Amino acid sequence: MKGPEACTLGAAEQDERALRRDESFAKHAKRIKSMNLIPDPKHDDGSCMVLDHYMAEAALGFPKGHLDGYGSVYSTDTQKRSWIGDSFCIRSVMHCMPLWSALQKEGRWAPGGAVALSLFDGIGGGPVAVHDAGIKVRIWIIVEKEKLRTKITEAFLEQKGFTSITRDDFMNTPTHIISRLESTYVVFQGEHAIEEFLGEFKGWSAITMLIGGSPCSDITASNRKRTYLEGAQSSLFKYYAQAVKNIHTAGKL
Repeated sequence: MKGPEACTLGAAEQDERALRRDESFAKHAKRIKSMNLIPDPKHDDGSCMVLDHYMAEAALGFPKGHLDGYGSVYSTDTQKRSWIGDSFCIRSVMHCMPLWSALQKEGRWAPGGAVALSLFDGIGGGPVAVHDAGIKVRIWIIVEKEKLRTKITEAFLEQKGFTSITRDDFMNTPTHIISRLESTYVVFQGEHAIEEFLGEFKGWSAITMLIGGSPCSDITASNRKRTYLEGAQSSLFKYYAQAVKNIHTAGKL
C-alpha cells in the first residue's frame, strides 16, 4: 500500500506501539523505581533491564573496576548497590573544581599540593573527583565508618602512587610537617571514626581542602518517613559543619 493512506496507517501503528509502551511503563512504574530499571534499548515493547552496579559505576564517573577495589576487594551485589546509592556523581562534583585547579596552577592556592580531608568518604568519590579535576594533593585524610569502603579508596590512591601512614604516626606528626608530606594517605576507620577524628585532631591549620557528604537518607524525597536533619543519619551533618568551623577558626578556608 502506498500514498497518504499508508502513511496514516503507519502513524497509527507507531501511536499504538507508543501507547503500549506507555501503558507498560505505567504498569511497572513502582517496579522500575524500586529495582533501578531502565528502558531496554533492544526492544520497543516497554521492556526494561536492570541498571546493574557496573553500569551505575560508569554512569557516576568512577573508573572501571573501582567497586571491586581494582581486584583487591570482594563484595556482594547488595553491598555494591548500597555503595553506589550512597555515592555522588563524579562529574557533578568536578564542575565545582575548575577554579581551585586554576588557582593551584597559578600558585595562589596550595601550590605544592593540597592537604585534603575527606569526611564520610564512602568509596572514595572525593579523591576520584579531585584527581580527575587535575588537582594535586599531598596527603589524603580519609574518614569513613565502613572498612570495605575504605579498602576501595585505599586501592584507588595506591594506584595513583600514594602510600599509607598509620593513624598513630599521623596524629603524632607536627602540624608544620603534615603540609610537607608527599603522596601520602591516612585512614580513620571505625564506627565512631568521625567523632574520634574531630575530637583528637589538632592540625586544622594544615588542612587546605575539605570534601565529602554526610548521609542524606533522612532528607531524600524517596524516604516517605524522612525526618530531615533531626534523623539519625542526616543529623551527622553536624560533624561536617564542625570540621568547617575548625578549619575556618584556623584561618585556612
